[in-house]
Amino acid sequence: MRLRALILPLALFSFGCDDTKGPDLFDAGSDFSVGPQLTHVGASTITCCMVTRGADFALYLANPVAGVTDAKGRVHPPNGELHVSNAFTDYKLADNVAAYAYGFSPDGRWAMYAQKSKANYSLNFASVEGPDFKQPVLQQVVPDGLTDDPLFQSNFFSPSGRYFVLGVLAAKVTNTPDLHILDMRSLTDVYALTNGAFAYFETFAPDDTLVFSNSTASTVPGTPSVDGLYVVNVPALIGGAKPSLIDQRVTLTQLMGDGTSVIYVRANGDMMLFDLAQKYFVKLASNVIALSTGPQKRGPLVWIGSDRSLHVAPKLGPEILTLPPNSIDPMSPIVFAPDGQRLYYYQHVSVQDSNGDMYTVKLPPAGNGQPHLVTTRGSTVDFDFVQDRLVQIRNVDGYGATGDMTSMLEDGASPFTIAHGVPLGGIQSANPNPITVPTKGPRFGPLDLGTFVAPPVFANLVNTVRDTTNMPLDITQSLLVGALSFGTSTTGLEGVLDPAVHEGTIRFSDDGYTLAYVGGVVWDDNASNYVGTLRFFGTVPGVGTLAPKLDGVAQLGPIVDRAMFVNAPVATVSAPGVYFLKF
Repeated sequence: MRLRALILPLALFSFGCDDTKGPDLFDAGSDFSVGPQLTHVGASTITCCMVTRGADFALYLANPVAGVTDAKGRVHPPNGELHVSNAFTDYKLADNVAAYAYGFSPDGRWAMYAQKSKANYSLNFASVEGPDFKQPVLQQVVPDGLTDDPLFQSNFFSPSGRYFVLGVLAAKVTNTPDLHILDMRSLTDVYALTNGAFAYFETFAPDDTLVFSNSTASTVPGTPSVDGLYVVNVPALIGGAKPSLIDQRVTLTQLMGDGTSVIYVRANGDMMLFDLAQKYFVKLASNVIALSTGPQKRGPLVWIGSDRSLHVAPKLGPEILTLPPNSIDPMSPIVFAPDGQRLYYYQHVSVQDSNGDMYTVKLPPAGNGQPHLVTTRGSTVDFDFVQDRLVQIRNVDGYGATGDMTSMLEDGASPFTIAHGVPLGGIQSANPNPITVPTKGPRFGPLDLGTFVAPPVFANLVNTVRDTTNMPLDITQSLLVGALSFGTSTTGLEGVLDPAVHEGTIRFSDDGYTLAYVGGVVWDDNASNYVGTLRFFGTVPGVGTLAPKLDGVAQLGPIVDRAMFVNAPVATVSAPGVYFLKF
């Protein structure tokens, strides 16, 4: 079974194959497959920047226009006509919408988007409830003050999904937005903190209690502003309650997984615990410059001293590990193995290039607490635990773009290089699930598949190169192109499926039995992007699906219940635009 690493970024102080031949790329042809149903659902024009709600709805831009670079050197995203589609119907929502300044509400009732307004952008809602998808009802909630950044880049929902916290620029303000809270049930702006409050820290407890930092914003000469840490339950806040001050001059704050323990650091370096429910304070440590709240509800807590010493302790318990000064880089992420008993950290971190010298230590009492070096120039963003091995990227290049995909035991022993030139963050894996064969209707696998135990499968680019000539219309897209490789072993080589694939156009189905990708990509000036042909690959023998004939493809949505959206801005076999695919 594959387990995701518990990667915990530190809050920082404000200063089965043949090992030699590679896998057999078995024929995953049309056996037991069902012909795909491909439907053109959108505008027949160049399209980009698709965002989906699973395989139910898709938002995208039609006729996008490239963004500009302003006088401050900031590159703005493309703008275009925003459309929303389901499997059968397409509606235009608005003009002058920035790429990715849109998305869906957690309850699935609304498409949310920012549209060019007076000085900045307005926030708007469009109803998108099915299955009878009618003309969306549009409602403007915030008339102005949003930026053209991706809508959910900084703005966020409360745990219940009832409240949306966002930054809104006040009139004639260009840099520091105010904090606003929207009630998603009434679509009303129910609370605001002014004077650039959104620029500070905010987080939610599970019961929609907001913990946030704010300044007193003093306007009295000789009286300096003071930063404070506050707490308030949002439903009570709307009813008239006032935020309560937890402490002043706070530099770092994190909420533990138990949902009640606020861990924060004062400006003098004291690390404190404040319990939201019981209202008590405990001083945990001194001279702290970075902290992590650990993988479990009760930690363990990890912090870095001003001398770069590393400390680990359970909540309200004594330290179980103390490493000497200069043991860890303050910018190091903290990573736990799935069982929570092993810790990974870094020295000599290059934040820009996402790599450093990786160390590991087995925590007492199961381990002896003695750290050792695993690798130099190891990726700080790639941690995939597959069965009893860690799959990571090491030997990161000088651009922080690619490296060697390597598997090892969790202690770093017995490394095996699976592939070279793999993009950082570009390892995708899946665990194909057994399929229950229906007694009636189409069969999606061989009759004995219910007893078949599939190994973990991997897909990633290899021998990746960075395009230094072309710039995609969507500036958030990658400049990396390589050969798509596939493998079924953490100690075996991979085999190449396609010589030219653009990073970001690789998708495993939710059941793990289908790998979809855009193959044979080339640069297209009309789309201002890499485009190619939609292709499918079955991940286990005997299970496959025929891909429809669709070229000019630039973007794939997620595959959910054997359905997906596909963006083909320069399709020639069929009309250009967005498609819904069921297979």
